[in-house]
Amino acid sequence: SNKEGQFLNIEQCFNMCDIQGENAGGLIGKESGKLGEVNIINCYNWGSINSSGAGGLIGSYAGIYGKVNSKCCYNNGNINGENAGGMIGSYASHYGNINIENAYNTGNINASGAGGLIGAICGGYKSNVNIKNIYNKGDILGVNAGGIFGFNTGFLSSIVIANVYPPGSVSNNGYSII
Repeated sequence: SNKEGQFLNIEQCFNMCDIQGENAGGLIGKESGKLGEVNIINCYNWGSINSSGAGGLIGSYAGIYGKVNSKCCYNNGNINGENAGGMIGSYASHYGNINIENAYNTGNINASGAGGLIGAICGGYKSNVNIKNIYNKGDILGVNAGGIFGFNTGFLSSIVIANVYPPGSVSNNGYSII
C-alpha cells in the first residue's frame, strides 16, 4: 500500500492469482489511499478472492480520509471471502471518497456480506461514494451479498448511483444489496 498522504497511479495492470490473505488486494494492499489518493485505470482481476475483507484489486480500508478513483476496471474472479469485494475490499472510504466509473463484475458472489465490486461496510461515516456505468453478471449466492456492494453500505454517508444495470441471478436467502 502507499504511504499516508501520497498519490498512487496504477494503469493497465491485472491480477491472475487467487487472493488468500485477509484484507489483501490483488494489486495493492490494505489502507491504500489513506490521507492521499489512488487512481486505478484499465485494471482487472481474474483470481478468486478467498479471504475475509479482501479485494480483487485493492485491499480493505481503501480511501480512509483520502480518495480512490477507478475507471474502466473489472472483476472476473469468484468472490468467496466473507465481506470481500471484486475490486475493493471491505471498509472502503470511511471519511473519504470513492469514485468508480465504467466497471463490472462477472464473478459469482458466494460469501456472506460480499459485493461484486466493493466489499461490506463501504462508505461509512461521512464519506462520498459515486458510481457510474456499472453492472454485475455474477450470480449472487451469499447471504446479505450484493451484485455491486456488500452488506451495510452507506452508513451515515452519501452514495450517488447512475446507470446501474440488472444483477445476475439472486438465490441467497437474505437481502441483495444492489
